[in-house]
Amino acid sequence: MYQFTRGYWRKDVYTDDDSERSEIRSSKVPRLSGFKSVAEAQTPNGGVLHKSKRNMILKAGSFYIPKKNALKPQGEDAHFICPQQQAFGVADGVGGWVKQGVDSGEYARELMKNSTIALQAEPEDAVDLERVLRVACSNTNAIGSSTACIMQLFNECLHAVNVGDSGFLVIRDGKIFYSSPIQQHKFNCPYQLGNNPKCDQPNSAMVLKVPIKLGDVIVAGTDGLFDNLYKHEIVEDVIQGTRFMGVDPQLVPWMHTTHHSNVIVCLPSRRHQRWLDSIILEEKKMI
Repeated sequence: MYQFTRGYWRKDVYTDDDSERSEIRSSKVPRLSGFKSVAEAQTPNGGVLHKSKRNMILKAGSFYIPKKNALKPQGEDAHFICPQQQAFGVADGVGGWVKQGVDSGEYARELMKNSTIALQAEPEDAVDLERVLRVACSNTNAIGSSTACIMQLFNECLHAVNVGDSGFLVIRDGKIFYSSPIQQHKFNCPYQLGNNPKCDQPNSAMVLKVPIKLGDVIVAGTDGLFDNLYKHEIVEDVIQGTRFMGVDPQLVPWMHTTHHSNVIVCLPSRRHQRWLDSIILEEKKMI
């Protein structure tokens, strides 16, 4: 169910009754290297989170292929993985800033860095993602703007706050169980955080909660992923990839590696989880 208040998506609590389904077809998937896995979640003092504290734990990896640009070698996307809080996030710098000589990737990277810091300051069992986004945004001083999606696995649910057109899929039993909605003011002009007075504020974020089961797969990304692959293609790649590689959390075969991508593909389970975050292929418009 989605609630729309004062022009902003506010809350989304998802149940099985509203599940979205997608048919899949077979395809061969090449082996993709470059993933890093986190073997165990670390506490601030370097200890390991005990499994008894969480029904599911998170193992994660990321893969990033920035668009070739000598002036912006790091691209305009950013992401983070915070094993301490079983959380991760993606951000997509708005390319329209290039007309003003601004690399919005700097804003996206600083926002994700500050999101990690804010998460680490949260109580382990009482993370408030809305507060995390608010604090991270207030501490980000770079010029530019970006979308943002921050997610956390806790109490068998995926909690998320999302501003703009980045987002995630939950794949269950080879079908799409949930697809996060997007926010945009008009075509190619997503909601975006930034220091410009015209930018959206953190309180415009959608607040999402999706039940998660062992064996689900979460794919998180920016529009560089979702605008270039149909959802059923993403499902195919995940299914074929896990069949090809088994459940090794260090390697996920991924199709269409020729795309400029920064992706997090997630397998949520007691032992494996993964991510993908994508980089944009066309410049978004500023507000």
